[in-house]
Amino acid sequence: MDWPNHFPEDCPPNATKDADGEEVYRLVDQNPPSDLDFISHRLRYPKREFSDECKACGLSIFTNVEDSIKLRKKIARFKGYFYSYRELAFRGGQNTTHTI
Repeated sequence: MDWPNHFPEDCPPNATKDADGEEVYRLVDQNPPSDLDFISHRLRYPKREFSDECKACGLSIFTNVEDSIKLRKKIARFKGYFYSYRELAFRGGQNTTHTI
């Protein structure tokens, strides 16, 4: 898979699988979620320096809703967040986001 030009070399690792068409879950602070809820810190804050550039280019997502529920219960700052899911579409596909 071709990764965006702003990704550092060897990021993500070679073992990373193609997630095209996979449904993923993310905690978001607004309902409905916006496209900004599904972009990396690197794109959201282009001038910021990060200690781990590869992580800054990534996004914290889950492949099942149960894991996002556990995180929301475990970390207080996520208490008022919403569970959102999106089917990932690359190579010109259309992303559709839903809140549950």
